[in-house]
Amino acid sequence: FQIRVRFFTQQARQASELPMRIAYIVSFLSLLCIVSVVYADTTKIAPEFEINLDSSPKERWTKVAEHYKSYTPKINEYFQNIAKDVPKLAVKALQLIAANLDRVMGDYGKEIKGISEAMGVDLGTLVILNFSYELRKLGGPAGNSTGPRSGACTSIVAQDINNKMLHGRNMDWNLPNDMRELTFTGVFTRGGKQVFKGTCFVGFVGILTGFASADKGSFGITIDERLLGGSPIIDSLEGLLRGGWSPSHLIRHSLETSTSYESALSLLSKTHLTAPAYLIMSGDKAGQGAVLTRDRNSVADLWTLTGGSKKSVDPNIQKWYLLQTNYDHWNQPPASDNRRGPGISYMNRVGNANITSDTLFGVFGTWPVNNNHTSYTAIMDYNTKKFTTHIRFL
Repeated sequence: FQIRVRFFTQQARQASELPMRIAYIVSFLSLLCIVSVVYADTTKIAPEFEINLDSSPKERWTKVAEHYKSYTPKINEYFQNIAKDVPKLAVKALQLIAANLDRVMGDYGKEIKGISEAMGVDLGTLVILNFSYELRKLGGPAGNSTGPRSGACTSIVAQDINNKMLHGRNMDWNLPNDMRELTFTGVFTRGGKQVFKGTCFVGFVGILTGFASADKGSFGITIDERLLGGSPIIDSLEGLLRGGWSPSHLIRHSLETSTSYESALSLLSKTHLTAPAYLIMSGDKAGQGAVLTRDRNSVADLWTLTGGSKKSVDPNIQKWYLLQTNYDHWNQPPASDNRRGPGISYMNRVGNANITSDTLFGVFGTWPVNNNHTSYTAIMDYNTKKFTTHIRFL
């Protein structure tokens, strides 16, 4: 760890008016009051690749596949290790999906086939990757015991003092450093125009973090895993037999087709899912922020910046932001994985007068919001219309 110390010049100026010795004491105490622990990792901006939606599905990811082809042995090995822990019945369900990709997944299935052929990655391996949310494998193989559990996430939507919106998230995938290099920003286009940007992982055609340029206003979506209910077997079978949408595929579909924040919120609220999830939304207008707590067939709760929630909310959360981790906001998170409390403390310390993309990124850099499972941080800035993915390395 490293200790980041922030000094408020106003406090120093007030302290300088006191006798010298007292001034030193006041300044020192001021520093101690605003010490924050920052997790010591390194970051770099993810590269960008165009995904042309006008191309045939099998060819959309060709440039990406060619660029990362040298990673094929590592991808096969990593996800084959994951497959060892998947229940046999779930494996059979995934085998059925792999055998009927075009019928079960439509164009997304054709995209997976195209990536498999272009990279030489086993098709079954890519099917496991694309159903990793349902398989509870977003954290990869069993992780180490330092900090929060793997597969966890933190999402924040904030409104600054000028009513400009910000949206960010940490993705705690627990990938080894060399696999984190497979993270990139996809620029999805149609008719030569950008439709949306999303943080992507090579071979995964769904979207977990995205920012759309819609006709009636921009909007963003992130997903946090919801632990309540569900099993890999049931989720996989539901996806196959009942036509439920994988949450990551529904997010991408919404980013591709929704024309506004409101229409995206409606789609995400009404569509049958293969697994419970937290869907966090933002828009480019003041007050456009929401956390959808989803069951498979219904909305368990809608928590918004303007309307609050019918269920209880942590009283320490101020009204200018929403903060969601991996536990229902009306229940206390477990002490072993409490990112909510520290995250609230960091946000309140910044304040909406000082919230910017930089200070929000700073919040996502503090322990335990940032931890050794955190694979990337993404920031959506509606003031600048910028979407940035920062890959994190241990």
